[in-house]
Amino acid sequence: MSEWQHKQNRGRRQEFREEFSFLLNNAIDPGIGLPGDRVYWLGTGHGKTASRGMKGQYASAGAELPRPVFEGGQMQLFRKIPKRGFSHGSWDKSYHAVNVRDLNMFADGTVVDQALLDSSGLAKGPADGIRILGTGELTKKLTIRADHFTKSALEKIQKSGGVAERIPLAKRPVRNKMKPPRTD
Repeated sequence: MSEWQHKQNRGRRQEFREEFSFLLNNAIDPGIGLPGDRVYWLGTGHGKTASRGMKGQYASAGAELPRPVFEGGQMQLFRKIPKRGFSHGSWDKSYHAVNVRDLNMFADGTVVDQALLDSSGLAKGPADGIRILGTGELTKKLTIRADHFTKSALEKIQKSGGVAERIPLAKRPVRNKMKPPRTD
């Protein structure tokens, strides 16, 4: 390439830069005219096929890549392993445990129930009920409503002059209402 052609090409490049910057600066949408991120083709580092290979299921647009457990049609490991044991999760109940010593923060004569314990921060979050445990000493005369009391907690509440009210369990539903009652 001669020096004259080189200068001519440099001039063309300069013209293109000026024209492109004019388009960028005067565009209505600020994003207009910016070159998009090319995910394929030469010069991107991913080659002509965007690192997807030549043909096949995953080369075309819209094909989903396999899940992490997919093993190419082979029986998956988690299906081969024997399933043993069981979980209590379907019927287990979770209770908040509150110690007797923590109830000293309430004033004498207060009725302590689940709502009050929740607002005071002693029993936060979802649970099926409250269990009062006997750790510590109780110095206040309180009326405590809970689902369960330990023996030591019951003794300490009564010793301080308080009342322990056990919340009754919900009645079990009647299984078969159509069956007539027995008359034996």
